Amino acid sequence: MWDVAGAMMSEILREELLQSGALASAALLAALFTIHFLVGRALKQGASFPPLVVRRWTANLRNLLILIAIVGLMMIWAPQLRTFALSLTAFAVASVIAMKELILCFSGSALRTLSRAYSVGDYVEIGGRRGEVMDINLLVTRLREFEKQDGSFRRTGKEVILPHSLLFNSPVRVEGHAGERVRHVFSMTFEPDADIFAQRAAIEEAALENVMMGPTTVLGLSDKDARVRAEAQLAKGSRVADIGQYNVKGTTNVNFDIGKAVLSTQAQNDLCATASTAEGMKNALLLIVGYTDSTGDSDYNQQLSEKRAARVVNYLQQNCGWKPYRMLTPTGMSEAQPLTTNDTPEGRAQNRRVEVNILVSKGLDGL
Repeated sequence: MWDVAGAMMSEILREELLQSGALASAALLAALFTIHFLVGRALKQGASFPPLVVRRWTANLRNLLILIAIVGLMMIWAPQLRTFALSLTAFAVASVIAMKELILCFSGSALRTLSRAYSVGDYVEIGGRRGEVMDINLLVTRLREFEKQDGSFRRTGKEVILPHSLLFNSPVRVEGHAGERVRHVFSMTFEPDADIFAQRAAIEEAALENVMMGPTTVLGLSDKDARVRAEAQLAKGSRVADIGQYNVKGTTNVNFDIGKAVLSTQAQNDLCATASTAEGMKNALLLIVGYTDSTGDSDYNQQLSEKRAARVVNYLQQNCGWKPYRMLTPTGMSEAQPLTTNDTPEGRAQNRRVEVNILVSKGLDGL
């Protein structure tokens, strides 16, 4: 009786093993291990095979047997895998529904990164909220809020946290690194045959007087301060200020690592020292120009040089107390105007820089 019961239990266990695929899997793996052992042994004992050929065939055999094992196990366990896949799909659908907002935030972060929509330090408007971008992570963007009046850069003193899911249903307007600026529009009438380019100095002088009579007097600035501010606002009309209109009082170079726009401790100290020196000069302005070495293509280097210049501008304003209206429009010059050769690591290290130029308008120098 016990023999019959034992035989029945053995038969049931064997059928279960066959149905579950465990026995078939074990047989497949045992066969593959046996083949690997026998063929490997034959290769190693073959005196006529060079060592390099033995290693090459051993590696190829191992990879082939692994591939056969993977395919075989998938075929053996196909019914169970199909059931698992259905369960996994149901779980994934439920997870997506439950974490919809979180997924949208991650997707919005990817969209911002790929489109390069904005970065830290930019002035942006997202979902009707305007401000300076202070921080960006995988989920949210943190803004230092501006008042709602269009064109105003006056801060409200509040910080706004905006989830990146807003990027899918709200337009993003980037207003750049303009600083605390005021936009002025001038209307001028000329004779049809007038050479307006020959009258550039007179036009700039008239514009300068208009600016000085405008918002700068409301701010209670002295005539001299108003003129300095007006000079800076006029210079912001072009990408790089016309250096010929200024006397260069000093230049400081801060250097960067390859492909980076991160300021070192030494660079931070040098920037604040330069700002302190310029502060002691009457009517001084700062012009920031970023450069790269010859590593990378032209598009990448242009973006990197602009990013380095923007990082220096932000540090000078936020950490060194330099007023935005006393800073000309920053720019990036890619790998142009190298200080030295780009053929050596030392030369490239010197060319990865941002120049901070202390300028005084020739018309104001000595006042």
